[in-house]
Amino acid sequence: MSELPTETEIPVSQVASAAKTGFKLPISKKSLLILAVPILLIVFAIFGLIFIQNKSKTDKIIAILNEADRAHFNGDFPKEQEKLKEAIAAGAKDPAIIANLITSLSNEGNETGKEDEQLKEAQPYIDEALETYSGDLSVLISVGYAYEASGDYKKALEYYTKATEADTNSSDAWFHKGHALEFLNRIEEAYKDYDKAYELSPNNALVLIVRGNRFYREGDFQSALNSFRKASQNSALDPQIRAEALAATSTLRGMQDNYKYISDALALSYQAVRASPNFAPALAAHGYNLILVGKTEEGTSYMEKALKANPRISRNYEVYAELLRGMGKFGEAINYHKEALARLENDNTILSTEAKNKARGFYTYELAKTYSMSGLKIESLSMLEEAVRLNPVIKSNIKSDFEDRQIFTDLSSNTDFQSLINI
Repeated sequence: MSELPTETEIPVSQVASAAKTGFKLPISKKSLLILAVPILLIVFAIFGLIFIQNKSKTDKIIAILNEADRAHFNGDFPKEQEKLKEAIAAGAKDPAIIANLITSLSNEGNETGKEDEQLKEAQPYIDEALETYSGDLSVLISVGYAYEASGDYKKALEYYTKATEADTNSSDAWFHKGHALEFLNRIEEAYKDYDKAYELSPNNALVLIVRGNRFYREGDFQSALNSFRKASQNSALDPQIRAEALAATSTLRGMQDNYKYISDALALSYQAVRASPNFAPALAAHGYNLILVGKTEEGTSYMEKALKANPRISRNYEVYAELLRGMGKFGEAINYHKEALARLENDNTILSTEAKNKARGFYTYELAKTYSMSGLKIESLSMLEEAVRLNPVIKSNIKSDFEDRQIFTDLSSNTDFQSLINI
């Protein structure tokens, strides 16, 4: 488009001629003024049209992004993605928008267990974001998360490290870097980065959740509960993060004082499901609590929804197995114990190798326990030995089961079993 002229000049030749001969300008000052009015009106009309068009375009994009935001907080990732793509197609030029699209695709994959499919769909947007906004913090974190969700933790660490370099004061960047390090079994480094993230933002819900998990693993039950509870109390949180914090708070509150506060736990798990209706840990926590308060049919329905929502989470199979065992459905329980063990290796909710080994030990112990309670003549000693090898604290559970609950009584005369629980 050519530029509009900003001035009207009289040719130099005419100026010189007028100076010598008294030549009059071809257009009088009055005529120039009359001519200038429609020219200015045209100019104003053009600029006004451009302004109106730009404002209309901006208003349209804002409306689309508001729809995307509503979809996000309703846990509707496909709708969120549709609207973010629409905003980009409408001309939105903001790194946060394409970063949110990449993250939404990753969140959906993480929620459903279809991370590889979502990464494939996100790849063109990842390439575009890195080419256009290579140093942007939100882009670097979203790209790192896409690779983390799909299990490429080294590549995730690469982008999270770049994010900490782009903004050394970003609590989120340090948290994500620590998360990738934990997946890579670099535990001490991970904890240092988590601590850095906490120093920068003590109210960061993601950091509070990992701190809660750490406290729980270390046996500090009350600190874990406090950390999860604090994370859950921000109603403006991303719905999936809030649901995770609420589900964790519910689980610990339910366990407290031998299930004395199960009604509180049920209220918390209900909030978790409302925050993110398709989030498997929330569904499982609520199902578990419902069964504990006697609402077996409704609770079973929620447990089955949890397994369908994200088949990768091994713990949900294990919890369901224990609930079925409590109902006396030993055959079904055994099958779900086995499913938990089979799915453990690809469970991305259990981070380090050490944590997976402990989980494997616990699942193996629970399977042996179900076999013993069922009355089936299965050699369970080897399973118990393997469980203790992987997770030594289980020894006290086995001893308590034998002495206080009359479980594993078929092994009472076995010297190897006696050595296992007494040494």
